[in-house]
Amino acid sequence: MRERFNYDNWFRALKAGRSFGTNGPMLFLTVEGKYPGDVVKLSGSTPAKLRIRATASSAGTLERLEIVYKGRVIHKVATPGPHGELSADFEYSANETGWIAARCFERPGTTIRFAQTSPVYLEKAGHSGVVPDDARYFIKWMDREIAFYRKEPGFRSAEDRAAMIAFFEKARAVYAKLAAAE
Repeated sequence: MRERFNYDNWFRALKAGRSFGTNGPMLFLTVEGKYPGDVVKLSGSTPAKLRIRATASSAGTLERLEIVYKGRVIHKVATPGPHGELSADFEYSANETGWIAARCFERPGTTIRFAQTSPVYLEKAGHSGVVPDDARYFIKWMDREIAFYRKEPGFRSAEDRAAMIAFFEKARAVYAKLAAAE
C-alpha cells in the first residue's frame, strides 16, 4: 500500500534507500517487485532469474536507459515509447551478492541531464560480495590522497593536516581489510 506523501514518510523512504538522484529525468526501478534500498535474497546453486523493470521519463528527450549490475551495464534501452519514456522489462540471471541500479541520460546539451537510482541489493548466504580488485583501486586512491595532503601547504595547523591524513588512513585501513577478505 502506498503511503500518503508527507515529510515523515518521504524521509523514512529516503533513509531506507528508496531514492534516485536526478537533475531532470524521473526514474523508477524494481527487481523482483522490490524497490531501491530493498534486499532480494538469493539461494541455491542455480542462478535466480530476476524480473527487472525500470521506467524513465523526462521533459527533455531521453537518449538511453541503462540497468547496471555491480558496476557493469547489463541492459540498455534507447528506443522511446509513445510518450518519450524509456522502459525496460526483462529477466536477468544472478547467483551472487551484488546490487542492481538503473540510470538514464537525456540527449547531450549545454547541461548533461541524468538520473540514477539507489541500488536494489542482492544477497546470497556465504557470499560477501567484496570485489578485491575494487578494494585495491580505492587503496591506491587513498595512497594518492595521503601523499597529496602530506605535501599540501594550505593547512592552518599541523593538527589540521594530521586530522586530514588520519581520515584517509582510516579509509585505507577499511579497504585493506576488504582486499584481504577474499
